[in-house]
Amino acid sequence: MITIGPLIPSAFSDMIDPSDTSYGCDLFERSREYLTWLENKVEKSVIYASFGSMAVIKRKQFGEILHGLELTGRPYLWVVRPMTHNKIVGDEDEVVIDDVVKNGLGPFGGNPNEKGLIVAWCSQVEVLSHPTIGCFVTHCGWNSILEGLVTGVPMVGLPQISDQPTNAKLVEEVWRVGIRAKKNNEEGTIVDREEVQRCVETVMGDEENGQEIRRNTMKWMELALEAIMEGGSSNQNLQCFLEGLHNRQRQEEVIHRIKGPFKDKELLLEEKVIGNGELFHMQEKNIDSLGEENHRKAKDNQLLCKENIA
Repeated sequence: MITIGPLIPSAFSDMIDPSDTSYGCDLFERSREYLTWLENKVEKSVIYASFGSMAVIKRKQFGEILHGLELTGRPYLWVVRPMTHNKIVGDEDEVVIDDVVKNGLGPFGGNPNEKGLIVAWCSQVEVLSHPTIGCFVTHCGWNSILEGLVTGVPMVGLPQISDQPTNAKLVEEVWRVGIRAKKNNEEGTIVDREEVQRCVETVMGDEENGQEIRRNTMKWMELALEAIMEGGSSNQNLQCFLEGLHNRQRQEEVIHRIKGPFKDKELLLEEKVIGNGELFHMQEKNIDSLGEENHRKAKDNQLLCKENIA
């Protein structure tokens, strides 16, 4: 196994190709007013909140997050998708953006003077790369975590399902680039508004803990970018993988050309990559059972095979 990545569009990572600005598609139609709205904000001042394409936020939790963001007094951009993949008919506890609009629960329209903006969808890596973003409130999906690392944005984790709690642990305890919000209602199912406020203020505030988180965030951003640059570990691993495919093809072509007593004999090929992966070792069975003349021919064929591979 070899590691490759993080795989982030070049315009927001190594800058080799400034025109490479997206993954090639959007799950939902995105709005554009958020860019104009962001341009009017102070550097590192905006909270960006998004919970991915699959997570379902219940109404009570939605309200607590909204009030928590309002309590910070900081500008925020929140993505609430227009629909969900797993909507249950008649489930009145699920929140979609139509409900938010209908009930007037949040700000819309992109007025530059509004403290908060809720949109249906956006280019997340584009937003995270914007200089005004100072915090990422996330469900801790793996793609979101990698995008947060590469763009150098400290995170507040509200994990929901699957690998997200593990990812949140990495964020808080291993990389130390953010903190995980605690569910502190009686049932242990809701992150309340005070906890949302506390977490955001921790990663964006002037206390030592927040400063350390931001220093770690910059460190991991530099390491991630170093890995994907030319000569970095990801770049080298990708080249090694491609060379391995090429060498395997050459090996198969050489074996296909082998003639003589090897053709109908059992042959064990053990591939050993040495150095840059261009040398192979061939080990045969049953050569000793051949006659002296055939044994010599077999050895000659083996040598020829090695020369062709090299």
